[in-house]
Amino acid sequence: MCNKQIKRRSTLVIKEEKIYAIKQKVIKDSYTTIETRKEENHKGDEHMQELLQAILECEEAYLNCFCEKVKEENYIRYTDALLPDMYAYNFIEVGDKVTKETLKELIQAETQRSIDNKARFCKIKVPKYPQEPVVSCNGKSPEQETLGTYLCNLDLVKNWRQVTACEVKRIANGRQIEELIALDLIQDEATCGASFCKRRAIRKGQVYISDTGCDSYICYYDGKPVGSCDLFINRTIAKIEDFSVSPEYQRKGIGTTILKALVERAQEQGAKNVYLNTEEDDTAKEMYMKLGFTKVAEFYSLIWERL
Repeated sequence: MCNKQIKRRSTLVIKEEKIYAIKQKVIKDSYTTIETRKEENHKGDEHMQELLQAILECEEAYLNCFCEKVKEENYIRYTDALLPDMYAYNFIEVGDKVTKETLKELIQAETQRSIDNKARFCKIKVPKYPQEPVVSCNGKSPEQETLGTYLCNLDLVKNWRQVTACEVKRIANGRQIEELIALDLIQDEATCGASFCKRRAIRKGQVYISDTGCDSYICYYDGKPVGSCDLFINRTIAKIEDFSVSPEYQRKGIGTTILKALVERAQEQGAKNVYLNTEEDDTAKEMYMKLGFTKVAEFYSLIWERL
């Protein structure tokens, strides 16, 4: 073999070795990247689980401000004797490990209990909707209520626009409870009736001016009450609840102003995360998503009316 052929062959060998080395590095780097991503995903999953657990604990602590709680083997019963016709405060929450047969038995027993007590409704929170059709003890099918839990992106709050003519104040006295009653009547009298609106505002007002930790705020536009919202903080997580703006003042930036004020107050009081629940078929959901809220969970309920 001549020197030229030997040199050419040596050059090819060196090139192949370099290519092999590059391929091995690419494989190693790819493996490292995959393992890093797996570790990041695992940490992300752990963080999300911790967040969801904190939300569940916040939900329970919020309900404790208004409800009596009784734990049974397969469910927890929440009741508010002062406002028994309030869906949000009178229901049972079924545990996430109940069997299909146990759930069926619970539904039959709970709807019968509601009939016996002449209750206006029966509400059962479930881990997920049953796959089979659900009926009560008298053959009625329930409505399905799906609440989405939306987490606020706190980095975006500074960009939310505020209406300068608005002032958001915490409810601290009887006069403001009267203003809350007036707002509730404007918002819900047509669908809920005047009596319920008044009783609900008075009941919740008792909690707001107490030391339970649940606060409510009224938004004043040029001195006139135009909206309200609750804020509850449990450790480092905050819940926004009962957010509403009078129809005449909607789509003017007032809702965003209220939310911004409450998120900032929550942060001032040590909250690291802020969330809210909204019905999945509610138009308000679109507003929250435009502001940067993202869905992290869902809650499911079966509701029977006029049993």
